[in-house]
Formats: sequence, C-alpha cells, structure tokens
Amino acid sequence: DALLHRDLAAVNAATAEDCKRFGNGIWRAVGTVDPKLPDWHEDLRRCHEVHGMFAIRLHPNYHAYKLDDPECVQLLRAAAERGLLVQVALSMEDSRTQHPRCAVLRADHSPLKKLLQEIGNLRVMALNMFHGARVDAAAALAVAGRTWFDIATLEGVEGVAKLVEVAGAESVVYGSLAPFFYPDAAYLKLAESALPSSLEARIRVTNATNATVGPGKRIQ
Repeated sequence: DALLHRDLAAVNAATAEDCKRFGNGIWRAVGTVDPKLPDWHEDLRRCHEVHGMFAIRLHPNYHAYKLDDPECVQLLRAAAERGLLVQVALSMEDSRTQHPRCAVLRADHSPLKKLLQEIGNLRVMALNMFHGARVDAAAALAVAGRTWFDIATLEGVEGVAKLVEVAGAESVVYGSLAPFFYPDAAYLKLAESALPSSLEARIRVTNATNATVGPGKRIQ
C-alpha cells in the first residue's frame, strides 16, 4: 500500500496493527517514510515512538527521488540518530514483466556508498537489489555490521554463494519477494548453492536478527 498511498501514516498504522493481530507474533512491522512528503518527520517519529518499529523502508523509485537528494539524506541521518535500520527497496517488479506504460525503473544504489561513509551510524538493508545489477555491485556497498543484502532477486548458478563471497557471510539475508515470486524460489536458491549448514543458518536467521539490533547486541 505504501507504494501508491499519499497518507503513509494511515498505511503504517494499519501495518503495525495487522502485525499484532495476525501471525502469532512472527511478524514485525516496518513502516514507510517518503522524504518528499511535507510531514515525513512525523511519519518517522510515529514509526519509532508510537509503533515501536525497528526499521523504516524507502521506495525511492516509486516516490520519485534519488538517495542523495537533500531530503533523503536528512531522513537517513534522522533514522540513524534513532538507531533505526533503513531498508531501501531498490526495485519491486522486474522491469521485464512491467507494462511499458506503467514502468517503474529500479533505483540507483550508487549513492549509498558515500552516504555510508558520511553517516557513521547508518545501517542499510538493500532489498531487491539484483533486478538489473550484478552480484559484484554489492562489494562496493558492503560494510561489515552496517549493510545487508537479501537474496530474493538473485539469479544464476550458485548466486547465494557468490553474494557471500563478495559481500561477506554476515551481510546476506533471506528474502523471497512474495507475492511477485513463489516463496519456494528463495529456498531453492539456498539449496542450489549447497552452503554449509552454519552459513545457511546465518542467512536464514542470524544475520537478519543482527540487523535489527545495534552493535554490542549481535549474535556471533
């Protein structure tokens, strides 16, 4: 809903409520903030203080801004000051399946490298990065303990193993991109890469858990 709604406060409140009502505690809500909307500061505050969210999500391609736009940089700094993980959805639907009249191009991830250097406590999870980007692109953004990459849009033989090689074992997290993809597809990517059981456990659980907490509280 956050992709097209203008009232993100209502969307985030509904997401938080649904996560409480359904799933027997398995779901943790993540709210969306759009730095181009006039009251984004209040949306950020509500996500953190009212809904108790551990992360916010950005959709720069759908909300029509660049990651190094001044408003977005201000938002990233504010989120980092609150200790929030920032999930950046670089794409949603694969460009190959989009109608040409309704195409939404993937966001440019390249400004993240400089932003991670300038904002020392910024933590970023790059979602759906590999729609149109090679696995090698993760190497430039990989900062141990501060960047994570999900496997949902990885393609190619032993894609997960290659991502681990370039980004580091602590930076790869499970992701399915359901309902665009069948959830089983992500499981098969792990199985196909034939990873050691300890590394597979990191990707399934440990790394995502560590992404939700600050330094000093992480699982080894």
